[in-house]
This record gives sequence, C-alpha cells and structure tokens, in this order.
Amino acid sequence: KQLMNGGIQQLGQNMSPDDQKKTGLDQGMADYKMDLFSKIWEIGMQGEGADALMAEPLRDQIIEEYKDDDNKNVVNQTFLDEMPILIIDVSMPGIDAVIEQMPNFKGIKTLIVESGDSPLPVNLSTILKNASGYPLETLYIINFKFYVRSFPTEVTGFPDLTVLGLFNNNISEIPSGITKLKSLKELYIDMNPITTLFPWIESLPSLGKLGIEKTSVPESEREKISKLIPTCQIMKQ
Repeated sequence: KQLMNGGIQQLGQNMSPDDQKKTGLDQGMADYKMDLFSKIWEIGMQGEGADALMAEPLRDQIIEEYKDDDNKNVVNQTFLDEMPILIIDVSMPGIDAVIEQMPNFKGIKTLIVESGDSPLPVNLSTILKNASGYPLETLYIINFKFYVRSFPTEVTGFPDLTVLGLFNNNISEIPSGITKLKSLKELYIDMNPITTLFPWIESLPSLGKLGIEKTSVPESEREKISKLIPTCQIMKQ
C-alpha cells in the first residue's frame, strides 16, 4: 500500500488540475483496493465457512457518508442557506412544523403566505417574526379575507422589500409605517375595503406599480395619485 501511494504521489507532482483530479481518484481507488485485499485476507484467515462480507468496507463508508440522511434532527444546510422561495399555505397538513422551522432558513427572498382555496385563520405575527432574519424582497399575504383585518406591522421590518401583495383580505387601512419600506416598487392591495391611500402614498415616490382594484378608493384619489407620482402605473383589472 505504501509503494502504491508513493508512486501515485510522485505522479501527482507538476500535473495540470485535471490530471491532479484523476490522480486523486486513482488514490481513492488504490485505498479501496487495499481495504478490499485486507478484507479478503481476513476472511481467508477465518477458514472454511467464514462469512464472506466482501462489500463491508464500502458499505461502512456509505453508511458514514449518508448517516445524516436518517437523522431527523439534521437538515441539509445548503438547502436551508440557499433556498430563495418559501410558500406557507396554512391549509396544508403539517404546515405548523414548517412554520416552526422557518428561522432555520437563511436565504429566503420571496415569502408567500396564503390560505389555499378557502380562507382560514392565520397567525401572521408568528410567521413574520420567524422570517425576521430573511433578506426578503417580495412578500405576499393573500386570500385570508375576514381573517386578516389589519395591516401586519411586522411587514415594515423588511426594509429591502420591493414587492408587497396583500390581495383579498379585509384590511381597511394602511398605516403610515409603510413609508419605512423605502425600496418598495410594487404594492398590490386589491380586494380590500381600503378607502384612502393618503397621506402615506406621498412618501413613496419610487412606487412603480399600484394595485387598488376592488377597493373603496375613489376615482378622484386615483387621479390625484397619478399626478403626484406620474411614474406609478395604477393597475387595471
């Protein structure tokens, strides 16, 4: 084994990266062959009738490499760090477990909180607090109807938000705290009993799209907004 390893290491000097990679594979194969030869010798020493578990070295290696897959307390860290989108559908079985695990995600940029085909109660405070560490850019809270009666104040804790959608809820007023969202480019509050967007709308001059269909915002106010923020497109149904 020492002779084999020495020869491979000598060949590995002054090689290109591709050749070095191949040499590394050769090294791994040499190690495996020697482990296999050692196993054959061990079985031979046991005499006739010995258990010939030839795959035992490889089996043990596989078990070691994938041991975390059977551990319910270990989740792939790369997945937790890099997954960009999380959908919380409160109508889904087991969704409470997902909500509990939310702080473990690190890279969520789009969060969608919805109620499936029919409105259901939701604890938005807990969900948004669990998402407080996310680099959120897009947030949708949709289809809760009378179960969401007020603007979730935790939303203003995401300063990098560029898109906020609050479709089909029962929100009647948007607080002035929304002006903390200086990066907001798109705001959709369609299908809510909102009657006015003033005075806070004046503090969002960078707004590019505004959805207010099926609200109680009067036409006169829409015209005023168009003059106040000429670059803002008021979305039509």
